[in-house]
Amino acid sequence: MGRGRLADKHRLAAFSLPEFSTNALTKLAITGELTPQNVLKVQAKGASYDGRQFFRSLLTAGKISDNPPAPLKDEPGLDLNVEIETLFGYYDTTVKSVVADAKRRGGKLSYLEGTGRLNGQAPIAVHVEQKPGHPRLLVSDATDAGSAFRLTGFYSSLQGGTMNLRVNLDGGGGADKTGSLDIRHFEVVGDQVVGRVVSQAEKERARLKPESRSGGQQVSSGERMYFDRMVVPFSIGTSQFQVQDAAINGPLVGATIRGRIDFGHETLALSGTYVPLYGLNGFLQGVPLLGEILNGRANEGIFGITFAVEGRTANPEVRVNPASVLAPGFLRQVFEFENHALLPQ
Repeated sequence: MGRGRLADKHRLAAFSLPEFSTNALTKLAITGELTPQNVLKVQAKGASYDGRQFFRSLLTAGKISDNPPAPLKDEPGLDLNVEIETLFGYYDTTVKSVVADAKRRGGKLSYLEGTGRLNGQAPIAVHVEQKPGHPRLLVSDATDAGSAFRLTGFYSSLQGGTMNLRVNLDGGGGADKTGSLDIRHFEVVGDQVVGRVVSQAEKERARLKPESRSGGQQVSSGERMYFDRMVVPFSIGTSQFQVQDAAINGPLVGATIRGRIDFGHETLALSGTYVPLYGLNGFLQGVPLLGEILNGRANEGIFGITFAVEGRTANPEVRVNPASVLAPGFLRQVFEFENHALLPQ
């Protein structure tokens, strides 16, 4: 049974919830007290917490992107201390030994330091950088990017890798939040959509350029694919996750991707260029003028195949443009797909 105490102006001065539980996975004790400096100090400790609803709210941009109402007059600040033995996420992924401290002032997150271990092993950390004259920057690092993705329900087919996430919490250019995601040395395993893009693109390449077939290793649908690096510049606005010229590359394949994902409505509209044999295909990128003409945009090789992935995230439509196989880099944009307005605006 919880208890509370009211201060003047009918505001909550203190509360205690010694057995807080929303379901079988959440077992916490939560206490709070309003200080004379008008700061609500809250402490949450316990054996476990089901974080799936919280992660879902982040992916649907409910707590990250929507502009909050202006803080009320005399709204108290918040100091939050969290100590949780096991935080549960999606795909049977957990974070062990979670310790976090956060502060909110004027309705905005002003301080955050958090650490834990993904599945009890790989370290993960998050903090907020706030320097005078600069926007607030949320920074997160993980030594197991695949587990971090599965924890939040963002993507289940990535395995391994190191991750660095940087988010400008104050946004810019009309977006509520902007940022970049950098992942290195990882694998994609059993992604059927990626497999369909690869298989369709390879079929068209073999049909139109049979001489380009290689006796080396080939990539097929559902196969384990290794990548050296993925860089995803993004913005979040109007409840949509906007991908801005993301690049992924590995020894066998690479790709550029742009478009948008709506996690709330479970739809997407992405397009880009699939780059076969990336390591060999982009070998002229460093050659002045000639490399720019043959390769086109950064991270695209001499030969590439434009593609589009649109529709419901569970089973989107995949299309490739056969004509783009024959176009050198500087002409390839002519054959790109437009991101159709499939997502609610």
